[in-house]
Amino acid sequence: MHGRGGQRSETLRAMPVFQEAGYTALLVSWRNDGHAPPSADGKYGLGGTEWCDVEAAIRYAVQHGATDILLMGWSMGAAIVLQALDRSAFRDRLRGVVLDSPVVDWLPTLEQRGVEMGLPKLLTRVPLALLAGRAHGVSGSAEPIDFASLDWVCRAEESSVPILLLHSADDDYALATATATATATASRLLAAKRPDIVTYHEWTHARHARLWNYDSARFEREISAWLDSLKAVPAQTPAPAAAAN
Repeated sequence: MHGRGGQRSETLRAMPVFQEAGYTALLVSWRNDGHAPPSADGKYGLGGTEWCDVEAAIRYAVQHGATDILLMGWSMGAAIVLQALDRSAFRDRLRGVVLDSPVVDWLPTLEQRGVEMGLPKLLTRVPLALLAGRAHGVSGSAEPIDFASLDWVCRAEESSVPILLLHSADDDYALATATATATATASRLLAAKRPDIVTYHEWTHARHARLWNYDSARFEREISAWLDSLKAVPAQTPAPAAAAN
C-alpha cells in the first residue's frame, strides 16, 4: 500500500524480494488515491476507511487460493495496513506485515505538520478535534476520525503477528509522538513495547519513505532476512502464500 500522495507504481520496488521468496504480489489502490474510485465524501480517513480496500484485496487473494498473507505499506499506507491487520475478517490468514516509514500515531504527526506551517500547537488541535467529533461534517467528512484507534503506540499490546519495521531517524514527517523526546520516534516506541513481534531496523539519512532510494540493497536484504525468519516458524497451514502490498 503506497502512501498519501504516492503512486501505486512506487510499490513495484518491493516486488523482487517477495517474488524471490516465492510470494505472489498484489499492488493495491485505495479510495481517493487517484487510481481507485473515490469515496462519496472524497476525504482521507487516515486508514480508518481505506482499510476496506485492503480487505477487498485480501478477499480476492483468498478466493484465488491464498492461505498465508503478508501486507506491506509505506507511510499512510502502513497506517492502512495496521487497520486491516486489526479489522480484517481474514486475520487468521495474516502472517506478518512490513512497515516502511509508518505513521503509527496520527495526532502528533498532524500537530507537527501544523507547527511547521507556522501555527501554534494549541491552534492545530482545534481542527483535529473537529475531525474527531460531531462537527466533522464541517470538513466535508462523512464520518469522524477515531484517532485513538489509529494510535499503535498505545495499542501495541493488541498486535499479534510479526512486524518488520523500517524507519529513518531523520524522517521529518512521521517522526514525533506525543510521548517521545525529539530523538525517539513513534516507531521506536512501538518496537520497544513489542520486541517479541517487532523487528526494527533504524536507518539514517533516508528521510521519509525513501529507504529503497537511499540503499536498495539494504532494503531488500532486511526484508529478505525477515521473510526467512518467518519460514523458520511453522505455519498454521502449509500452503502457497500470497502477499498483498
